Amino acid sequence: ASTIVNDLGHHLIIDPLDPWIGDTNIEKTLFHLYNLLKEVNGTCLMTMRMTPIQTEFSIPDLASRLRSVPLARIENPDEAILSALMVKLFHDRQLTIDHNLINYVIPRMERSFAAVKDIVEKADSYALATKKPVNISILRKILLDGNTD
Repeated sequence: ASTIVNDLGHHLIIDPLDPWIGDTNIEKTLFHLYNLLKEVNGTCLMTMRMTPIQTEFSIPDLASRLRSVPLARIENPDEAILSALMVKLFHDRQLTIDHNLINYVIPRMERSFAAVKDIVEKADSYALATKKPVNISILRKILLDGNTD
């Protein structure tokens, strides 16, 4: 996984932080960066797969600082969010889809935004190739095989 560091002046985004944890030299740099941002009243948004409390750091001072910052956990989307996203993505592609089809797909699919996007893209490709509307048989095939061949 590549790490994205986006410098926005006194505001920094590190996504993800995980690959850097455990390397003493990098952790020292992160520690100094954290302190520098505090001095200039800056901010840093970091993403991690685990919370700082669950993470083993090489530098105890970095660990204590990161364990003291506000934390937000992003959970997998629920069915309502996935349904709304699917409706929106089909609408963006000017495809009309019956809500019963969405109600069929949502409980049977992976709970992720990427999965919704993938299903809509595959259904759209099918609709374009066959000049037929998206139906339950094609959605079932996408869910089972991952393709429409």
